[in-house]
Amino acid sequence: MKNLLLANVNDYQIGSDRKVDKFTVDTKNGILYFYADGLLTQLVLQSRKETITVNLVEYYESQEKIPKLTSMDYLESSMAVCFIFINGDILFYSTVDNDLQCTGIVSTGVRAAAWSPDEEVIAIVTGEDNLIIMTCAFDPITEVPLHQQIKGEIQFINVGWGKKETQFHGSEGKAAAKIEHKTSQPVFDWDDCSPRISWRGDGELLVISMVNSHSRCRQLRIFNREGSLQCTSEDVDGLEPPVSWKPSGALIASVQRLPNKYMVVFFEKNGLRHGEFNLPFGPNEVLVKDLSWNADSTLLAVHCESMKGSENLSGYIQLWSVNNYHWYLKKVVRYATYGQISLFSWDTLSSYRLHFVCGGSIYANHDYCWTVNHSKGKTAYDSSCVAVIDGDKLLITPFQKVIVPPPMSSYTISMPLPINEVVFPSFASNRNYDPSHEGLKLQTNDFLLILADNSIVLFCEDEELVGEQQLDDNFMVKVSGMGSGDFKRTTKSHKPVCRFTLDWTEITKNLTMDAKRPEIYRHWQWVSEELLVCYVSDGSETCILTLSLPALSVGVKNDGSILRLVTASPLRTKGLVVSTAVSFREEVCNGDSSKQILPVAALQLENGQILRYEIPNDISAFKNLKGEKVESLPIMIKMEVCRISGVEFIFGLTSKHRFYINNNEVLSDCSSFFVHSEYLLLTTNHHTLISVLLEKSSIEMFIARKLEGCEAEDVRRVERGSRIVIARPKHSKVVLQMPRGNLECIEPRALSLHIIANFVERKEYGKAFDLARVQRINLNVLCDIYPNEFILDLKDFVSQVKNPTWLSLFLCELQPENVCETMYSNFYHLKMIRKKEKLESKLEVICDSLRKAMEAINEKEYLLPILTSYVMKKTKEGLVSALKRVQSIKVPSNENKGEMSRDEALKYLIYLVDVDALYDAALGIYDFDLVLMIAAKSSKDPKEYIPFINGLRKLEINYQHYKIDMHLKLYSSALKSIAKCADEHSDELMSLISSQNLYTEALKLFPKDGKLHQQICDAYADHLLRKKLYEEAGIMQKLSKNFEKALQSFKSAANWRQTLILAHELNYSQSQMSQLCCELAADLKDRRKFSDAAFILNEYLKDHEECVEALTCGCLWEEAIRVSLHCNRLDLIETHVVPGIKEHCETLVSRLNTNNELFVKYKNRLAIVQEEKVKKQLEVESKGEENFTEDDLASEASSVIGSAVGSSFHSSSKSSSHSRSSAKNRRKHERKLLSLKEGNPNEQSALINALNNLYVTTFSQETKDEVRGLCLVLIQYGYNESAGHLQNLLHSMQSEMLKARAHIWPSRSSEENLKYGPQATSNVISEFVTGAHALNMQSHDLTPTPPDIKTDSSWRLNILLS
Repeated sequence: MKNLLLANVNDYQIGSDRKVDKFTVDTKNGILYFYADGLLTQLVLQSRKETITVNLVEYYESQEKIPKLTSMDYLESSMAVCFIFINGDILFYSTVDNDLQCTGIVSTGVRAAAWSPDEEVIAIVTGEDNLIIMTCAFDPITEVPLHQQIKGEIQFINVGWGKKETQFHGSEGKAAAKIEHKTSQPVFDWDDCSPRISWRGDGELLVISMVNSHSRCRQLRIFNREGSLQCTSEDVDGLEPPVSWKPSGALIASVQRLPNKYMVVFFEKNGLRHGEFNLPFGPNEVLVKDLSWNADSTLLAVHCESMKGSENLSGYIQLWSVNNYHWYLKKVVRYATYGQISLFSWDTLSSYRLHFVCGGSIYANHDYCWTVNHSKGKTAYDSSCVAVIDGDKLLITPFQKVIVPPPMSSYTISMPLPINEVVFPSFASNRNYDPSHEGLKLQTNDFLLILADNSIVLFCEDEELVGEQQLDDNFMVKVSGMGSGDFKRTTKSHKPVCRFTLDWTEITKNLTMDAKRPEIYRHWQWVSEELLVCYVSDGSETCILTLSLPALSVGVKNDGSILRLVTASPLRTKGLVVSTAVSFREEVCNGDSSKQILPVAALQLENGQILRYEIPNDISAFKNLKGEKVESLPIMIKMEVCRISGVEFIFGLTSKHRFYINNNEVLSDCSSFFVHSEYLLLTTNHHTLISVLLEKSSIEMFIARKLEGCEAEDVRRVERGSRIVIARPKHSKVVLQMPRGNLECIEPRALSLHIIANFVERKEYGKAFDLARVQRINLNVLCDIYPNEFILDLKDFVSQVKNPTWLSLFLCELQPENVCETMYSNFYHLKMIRKKEKLESKLEVICDSLRKAMEAINEKEYLLPILTSYVMKKTKEGLVSALKRVQSIKVPSNENKGEMSRDEALKYLIYLVDVDALYDAALGIYDFDLVLMIAAKSSKDPKEYIPFINGLRKLEINYQHYKIDMHLKLYSSALKSIAKCADEHSDELMSLISSQNLYTEALKLFPKDGKLHQQICDAYADHLLRKKLYEEAGIMQKLSKNFEKALQSFKSAANWRQTLILAHELNYSQSQMSQLCCELAADLKDRRKFSDAAFILNEYLKDHEECVEALTCGCLWEEAIRVSLHCNRLDLIETHVVPGIKEHCETLVSRLNTNNELFVKYKNRLAIVQEEKVKKQLEVESKGEENFTEDDLASEASSVIGSAVGSSFHSSSKSSSHSRSSAKNRRKHERKLLSLKEGNPNEQSALINALNNLYVTTFSQETKDEVRGLCLVLIQYGYNESAGHLQNLLHSMQSEMLKARAHIWPSRSSEENLKYGPQATSNVISEFVTGAHALNMQSHDLTPTPPDIKTDSSWRLNILLS
């Protein structure tokens, strides 16, 4: 579906009008070498400077002695030009030394010669018809005769499939077998019988087209690189000299002339025929002089020359391409003004650059690129027309209506001349049709055809197929539709309206060269109804021609209207324009056309700069969002200008698949792109389709490579090699073409979701629903985009969707979540930011509101979706309401066809909900009639459920409800039911409460003074005791008046106050109370609650010595002193308090010293471990190996990760005991990993973990308070030195730890600086990003973060500061 677009033209008039015999191109340096009149001339294409480098007249002493030049090639590897003459002379001209040397002579002469593509080998056919293969130093490899009796090493066998002599046709077949075969037709009279050589692209094989010396017919002989004959082609009548081997190696092209047709035929490498195509002229009109494939095998150039006696004597080149097994004539290159094209060749580096010489003295090169010519409308009225050029035919398919795969088309337009270009308008007209005039209303589907003679034909869309129509004298246009006469057409077609010609006299006034050649006018743009723009090269500059179209509103006659320039002198740019694009103008202002808003064009020059052309008068540099010039870009083969939110963006694609937005390279593997009305669509070489919303923020994110949602629907897979042909505007269909040529229509999820959002915004719910349903998009998007507005528009929603089935489908897909924030968040995030709405209780609100809307419109018609609305609330009440609705239907069966029966409604409910769930719901509302009705529709056995129902009916009502609830496992409801008849069924009540743990609910149902309440409290207390919740159990026992058990429970809970309170209530004696207090004090001491134990000893037992002892054990020094003084027991201070203070001071000093020693030990060892790690890294880097630090650690970490991952798959199936066991094993494994044993792979993490514990202990508030309190007491009793030593010891430890903190936990930024510093290697960076960090994940998890410590010194006593 592509056409060949002329991108750039560069031509040159060779000095002195010498006739060029041969030319060759140094593509790397941009230098042309041409041979004419015995002189080799060098032409630098950039500067257009011409220099004579070799004079062969001097070498051969006279012009007459110069032999005919057979071959001339530029050898890039040798940087020399090789001349091979017919007499056998081989000359080398070095372009570096400017030296001409004779490197060899073939004594028998040279009839043909060709270098291999790698320039390592040359094949020469001598005058004696021998093939010589030589190296680039002209050392012979082999010499073999061309006319060999053998067919070659590879001989094909033709068994004659399909021929009469091989079929069983009785006597006829026997007669056919006896017929003698005719001899092959000899060569034509105009055949010079010279051989032609062509190499395969890899240089392993070559083919020679030669005349057989015996049969005098042409054959193809294939040789390998060593000169061995591989095979000989079958005899083909009418085979002519041109031959060219496709660089990709698949086919060999040649020419065959038959009495009724002229063909390009193809052969395989074994010499067998493999297809052909007809040339568009008669057998005796044109002579094909040469064939040549371009470098990537996509174009075949056919050099044609009119035979004597024809009216047109000019030579020209046809460019052919194949797609879907059909050959298209894409371009006819003709320079009729200067005579015939005599020589041509393809560029070896740029696949689509064609070099040729015409008229003997004009050199030109053309740059081509592929383009899809399609209508550019952005509304739904655009037909999405795609036009394909095939010589003088235009194949048109409107993809809005039909998808016709090539080479077919919806209809075909045949012109009397070859078509050069198709131009669709870049504007949307709002001109009103005036019936009083024979005017036209131009649309985006209309187009202009640029023909070979530079005339322009306007075609407009029409309802009818015109067939034939004559515009001018001898200018007949034919339009033919697809199919036979009875074929029913479903699409519109185009009809020719008028033909325009150019005013050459006016145009050529402002040009320095003759501009009557049609090929040099390129990049046609139809920018408004009255203006047409094209570009023409003028030396090293480009002239921009703005042409005025006749006023179409007043009618145009078919007599060839003339186009004239709008301005007196055309605009010029310094440099050749190689790529153009024009923005699409949605609409124009009414009034004077001079005030109309015209599109903006972007022009790319050869140097990569982008210019902004404000049609028709102003040219300036194109600037990006930052105000910078867009320049120094590669040459774009496709470019588009798009205006988004008032900002112009340039989208461009290079031949190297690099995609640019302005001057930013966004993708490096883009194969095609298309600007849809809503999205930018791109295909990649990784076989994906990317969709980017055409909004400024999305484009900016895409430029910044922060495109969100690439893992969702923004990126989707497509078939390998897909390219975008067209995307329907305001629609989700995208047409892709595969490499073979077949088409595929897809609907990307991004486009579908965006169009659904637009439909919802315009309240077109019916269209939105249909698109979402067909595309299988979650229907929740309809209500989640604008939920509040959707609730208000539910009546419109019902009336637009109409079908009850579709409404039920919508309700069935409802989900509590907002899919615009979850499933489709990547597409609707911008819309959600603009208008963020939330709908509380979504299912309930939508189901209730939609049900009311349906009931208001037609309750009977929408009965099924009404039932669905009840069910989809997913509550028991909803099921019950649905069942009651079914029960209320008056028609039991299909008695009235106009209404839905109860049976049908019940069947529908059973389809929606599991029948067992419906059965249980009906049973739960205690409606036995409804239960029986549902059970009859289920697969339940009547022998089971009928006795069950009958048994329930016999029970008392409350006990009946209890039995039903227990059957349905509704235990809370069952408790309430049996509570109403608890006196008769108390045992079942207590069993239910105990088995289902319903103690709290049961206590609320019975009065506190009742017998059942006390029983429940006792049972609850026993339950709490089993769970070792002694305090709560004591409260329950106290409520049940069981004070003895309550006292023991509080005693077990160490709640001594409640214990003593209950002892008083039980009227304990003095001895009992003393015994109880002794037990409580001992228990509190064991629990290290020394303050509470001291209180009991002092207040209840009056044992002051034991009280002071308990306080000293708890380090409550001040309280111990207070009690001693209050009891007037000063001796206790000397016997208990002071010794305790001294002993505790010694213990605390010893503990701090131990911690300090451990800190120093761990810190020093950590420094050694870190140093060894750095050394190992440096050793690995110096060896150039992959930087996997600490292989053992990596292995251990990976094994830990693997085991953790592996165990995660089985953890869900294990019992709780197994879970506890696995948790125990995990803790054991972690302790093993954190072992401080030297050489442990995780020693660094273990050391840091141990140091972290020391930091936490040393800087804890508990340690500070303990030291401060002890120092205060020490000072009071004269132990100032011990107090000072203790305080200084803790302070010095804290200071040392603060200094070492930065070395133990270095900052992350410093680590990154080391990794990314100037000394970092690629291995180091790779390891930091992906390697060791991933492998050491487990180790990093074990290493704690730096502790958050408080460094205040308020705990220190000032009186101890020196």
